[in-house]
Amino acid sequence: MASSIARPLLSVSNKSIFSVWGSAQPQDGPTPPKFDESGRLPAGLAAYRGAVDDLDDLVLNEDKMHAEAVDVHLETPLHIAATWGQLGIVRLLVRDHAVDVDPVNWEGWTPFFCAISRSHIEVADFLLSNGANLYHTTPSGMTAMHIAAWFAQRDSIEYLIQKRAPLHTENVYGVTPIGMSRPGPIKRMMFNALEEADKDKD
Repeated sequence: MASSIARPLLSVSNKSIFSVWGSAQPQDGPTPPKFDESGRLPAGLAAYRGAVDDLDDLVLNEDKMHAEAVDVHLETPLHIAATWGQLGIVRLLVRDHAVDVDPVNWEGWTPFFCAISRSHIEVADFLLSNGANLYHTTPSGMTAMHIAAWFAQRDSIEYLIQKRAPLHTENVYGVTPIGMSRPGPIKRMMFNALEEADKDKD
């Protein structure tokens, strides 16, 4: 529950920060955003809804830091938009507000991982085209291919194979992406891709 988590900061890497808690604010400063019961901030909720105008208004008319506001899950609006396939929000944040495309949440996931986990291919491709790191790994050694296999996302796996994402990488437990996939068509597809990749090396 959000109430059991230490009070976090609404922050942006390498930039000034301000607390989301009213008592920490100067009296004449901006009104601090408030968490909802799930630990989300107004910008994140707008991203979830796909409310482009609402989010743009928050950033332009309230505080520019809303664009990269970190909630109690260490997720930015870009994480949330990518998770829910809100391409309009993703474009707004990346093109208009120049946010970091590779922030990490509490699991070490970037927005690209979030998109891959649900086969939001158009979002994933946009992020990759705008500088997202295809080779990012989490602290537990998970790659985007691990995530796609774990969640049985066939479209994401096909996309990552097309982009030549690594198939042999082991996580910290020694498990490769194919080891995380369930028996069936997806596992066979990954096995075939591994065979083709091995042939290319020969």
